[in-house]
Amino acid sequence: MHFTSCLRASVPSCLILLLFLAPRAIAQDLRVFETQHYRIHTDLDDDLAADLGHRMDVMYEEYSRRMAGFQRPDETTPLEVYLVHSREKYLHLVGISLAGTAGAFNPHRKLLASFLDGQGRDSLRRTLQHEAFHQFAYEAIGPNLPIWLNEGLAQIFEEGIWINGSFQLGEVPPRRLRQLKHDIDSGSLFDFSDFLAMNPLQWAMNRRDPIEATVEYNQAWAMTHFLIFATDENGQPRYRARLIQMLKLIHDGADGQSAFESAFSDDIPGFARRFDEFAADLRPTPLATLIENQSVLGDFLIQLKQRGRTFESLSEFRNALVAGRWSMHYRSNNLQWQSAGDPNVYFESATGQPFGDDEQYFELAGDRPLADLVVHAAGMPPLRTRFSENAGTVEHETLVDSQ
Repeated sequence: MHFTSCLRASVPSCLILLLFLAPRAIAQDLRVFETQHYRIHTDLDDDLAADLGHRMDVMYEEYSRRMAGFQRPDETTPLEVYLVHSREKYLHLVGISLAGTAGAFNPHRKLLASFLDGQGRDSLRRTLQHEAFHQFAYEAIGPNLPIWLNEGLAQIFEEGIWINGSFQLGEVPPRRLRQLKHDIDSGSLFDFSDFLAMNPLQWAMNRRDPIEATVEYNQAWAMTHFLIFATDENGQPRYRARLIQMLKLIHDGADGQSAFESAFSDDIPGFARRFDEFAADLRPTPLATLIENQSVLGDFLIQLKQRGRTFESLSEFRNALVAGRWSMHYRSNNLQWQSAGDPNVYFESATGQPFGDDEQYFELAGDRPLADLVVHAAGMPPLRTRFSENAGTVEHETLVDSQ
């Protein structure tokens, strides 16, 4: 037996050239509060809005720390953010031309917007980590950041995991590697010379095709991850200093192509070969894998609840999946994948040892539609998958519990 889950491609919009519409009626319907770095217009519930605002402030500090040497000209003026509940209200703000986006930054009005319905809290958080980088980079680095690097850096921050009040970067989610391997094997990656020279208009044209959009965003993530996290034989960053040099050249007025060649070289085929070697050895990081496993179990619990089945204990849930040979089928544009043939893997540690009753369990969650799913894996921060109901639909999010 299997379920089908249609996963939305993670293709947040970037430096959109269209103006935000922001009708006065929509703006007046939103309450406004300020954080250290942002002025947030929102109709989300107070707790969620406050959590998002706090995380955005911390991520802003992460942008500043990682981009040391680059500062906004006016640090005292808060950045404008619109966070709304409904997709319809979001489209009233940004325009119908952005109907396929999860969030958008507008450089002309220097504000960003996103929405909750249909993408859930996990995706909304990642979208904000992504789009807020575009907003920061536009002012701190400048408008000439090459589109592949702008999107690549934004996705590095997008994948940051919130742990005890700060973000852990450098994670490699399994979904990223599945997409990268598929695109390499199918010959779908863009030619590196063409990719490095791509301008925002060409990028936007590719976005009209969901498959090409998925490839270009994931390729940008992979290339940027390579430049930041590839190491030499001593375990030291191999290219990170050169990347910072490239950003400084762009900040000082150089175009992206000449800045790349000055900081690295004009041997693009050589760069591509080194990237291929890095990609061949790239593996999902353990924490990102554990988070995905929790997400798959969350999908199972929601689908089974819709069929009238809930569970008192984790062992009852596990036995039902194994006995029923349940599987989950996922698809995202040009990529399809199946959950593990043996559901037991979702109840085991990275070394294949079954979790004990005190390592993975259900915990009652008040008036939420399902009990929280908690996992305490050795050597990992504790994770909690919790469920909420939004417009009649049950959603889940996976958070790192405070330690």
